[in-house]
Amino acid sequence: MNIKIIGKVIDVKGVCAAGLKVGDEFNLTLPCASEDFAEWKRKPKVCPHLITAIFPQILVFQSGGGIPWQKKENEVKVMCLDPDNTVVIILKKLIIDSTQHRIGLLI
Repeated sequence: MNIKIIGKVIDVKGVCAAGLKVGDEFNLTLPCASEDFAEWKRKPKVCPHLITAIFPQILVFQSGGGIPWQKKENEVKVMCLDPDNTVVIILKKLIIDSTQHRIGLLI
């Protein structure tokens, strides 16, 4: 099972240090090979406050797990840790069906 993690910015209070804006959407899937990690670090531009907040959820989703106490188990809202310039994103876990080459939301 191939899993893809998508993040979408839904709120920004103040000015994001990384320049994120409402509506920005990006792939946050962690690479499987160490040579791919250098490229992952270059995009998207995510500050340490946000990556610290979202990394645990990314690991859960990419390992096939979910967040059962959320309204949608495969979707979670996460707020960055910057108290003055707060960014809120929604993380979504998607499954990539390699046999049919399509992407769908895991439910």
